[in-house]
Amino acid sequence: MDDAVIELIGRLEQAGAAVFYGNSPSQLAAALSTIWETGVKSVAAGPGRAGGWLPDPSFWHPLIETAWPVPVEKAPQDRDAITVGVTGVAWAAADTGTLALYGTDATPLWPSLLPPVHVVLVRQSQVVSSLKDGLDRLSQENRGASKPPLVKLVSGPSMTADIEGELILGVHGPKRLMVVIDGTVRAP
Repeated sequence: MDDAVIELIGRLEQAGAAVFYGNSPSQLAAALSTIWETGVKSVAAGPGRAGGWLPDPSFWHPLIETAWPVPVEKAPQDRDAITVGVTGVAWAAADTGTLALYGTDATPLWPSLLPPVHVVLVRQSQVVSSLKDGLDRLSQENRGASKPPLVKLVSGPSMTADIEGELILGVHGPKRLMVVIDGTVRAP
């Protein structure tokens, strides 16, 4: 695990996210099982469902199918019934603990906004040292694009405080943020 990933994990945990790292498919499957048991099962019990999109589905789909008893639906009819949103990222900035999601037709942002739990899948190769490096990547990837993506920057679970300073989670988005970092070495 390189220094940028260690810093990213520290920043995300400091902001209240639960972070899991695995450098083999079996470790990643174990992380997903832990997420199911400790964070997702409670909200997805009963009629709850998971919705979202999987980066590299040939890799992630079998792991999630093994660990979770509910499928991840890409385009559910009733988004209010979705209790767990699953997404990938475009990049993650280590210095700020920021996850960048690009909203496009293929990668909608609703799974990161509507459900009470947001599970984010990150490849180690997507971790950049700084927010500036990530924004430079955004600029390079979209140079000359007629329709650049909508960009959402996530740095922890949704939080706000009332006038007395009491912290409240989940008012403007997911109450829980869970991040799985894939440290396996494989072709992009």
